[in-house]
Amino acid sequence: MSNVRNQISSRLHPLADLLVSHISGCPARDHKERTWSAHTLIAASTASMIAGGAALYLATSSAISLWTIILAYMGCIVLAGSIRYHQTVLMHHAAHGMLFKSKPGMDSDHPTQAGQHGKDPRNLRYASIASCMFLLPSPEDYHEEHIAAHHKTLRIFATTADPDAAFLLGLGFIPGTSVAKQRWLLLRTLLSPRLHARMAWQRICSAGRPSMARKIGVMTTLSMLLLLILLEPAFGAMLTFALFPVVHCAALFQFTTEHLWFSPMLPGESANCRAARLSHARFSCDPTPSSRLGWIRWWARLLTLHLTMRVLALNGDLPQHDMHHLRPNADFQKLGALRWELYDNDIETREYWGYGAVLTAVMQHIEEAGK
Repeated sequence: MSNVRNQISSRLHPLADLLVSHISGCPARDHKERTWSAHTLIAASTASMIAGGAALYLATSSAISLWTIILAYMGCIVLAGSIRYHQTVLMHHAAHGMLFKSKPGMDSDHPTQAGQHGKDPRNLRYASIASCMFLLPSPEDYHEEHIAAHHKTLRIFATTADPDAAFLLGLGFIPGTSVAKQRWLLLRTLLSPRLHARMAWQRICSAGRPSMARKIGVMTTLSMLLLLILLEPAFGAMLTFALFPVVHCAALFQFTTEHLWFSPMLPGESANCRAARLSHARFSCDPTPSSRLGWIRWWARLLTLHLTMRVLALNGDLPQHDMHHLRPNADFQKLGALRWELYDNDIETREYWGYGAVLTAVMQHIEEAGK
């Protein structure tokens, strides 16, 4: 960790600093991270999703005004961000067998459960239910792409063969493409109805695999959504918009900046060295400004742009995703403490402050990767 976080802490009141810890995703040195139970995390993210849905309902039940537009914006961000939290945090760590951890006598004898989601069968059970309810990739598909390829195979990680990198490659993010062209490509992709339709169809098909029970669950979710559209057209349309296009935009923001993509293997490179070289922290906050006017701008950006990106795309432990690759067995709710430990031992990690900074860095790397 650089000295940026210490500089921010030195200029703020402790309560303001605590707020920055939560919004930025980078805890202050004296901020003690807490480990919540899996049930608490699932309940909190589901409650957040319901709150987002309630905001959308209120926004669509009133005449259009500035406040209803703001409420609709907040509802979409919170609802889509909560669904992404289920996928990128809870389902992700369930796939690693780290969400639920088995107690004595709870080990699963089923080879698929033990091999794909750890020994505790609750990991696979939760991932299956969440996949059907929120139309997310099935646990089997997620395991195949994320665990079997992205994590386990060193020669694939962050190369064009990595499923995550291949997704970006398919969108046109080709090594050697200029930064300016990549920015235009990202904007065009975010606004592409064809892409959103394709991603929605892929999600639905994946969520319904491989059992009949999963297919019934997906059909139930889709039927309820269709019924809602028929009974409450405005609310149903906004809910569909948040569930599909907004969630897809969040995924694009996350995937684009997750690693320094399209990097070939270096001779003699170890797994840890490669993970450290191609991974980084993404904190939703700017470095400290130098003037009073700069502080006004700093707070305005923190409470608007950075907060939006934190809730929508970089939620949970995603700001510290590099720590997950460096210490995959560490408690994912205490990665900040692990980063401070590395910092105190003079072990450097790459970090970017603000989404714009990390997006520019990754795009510059993609441009240089083609040379």
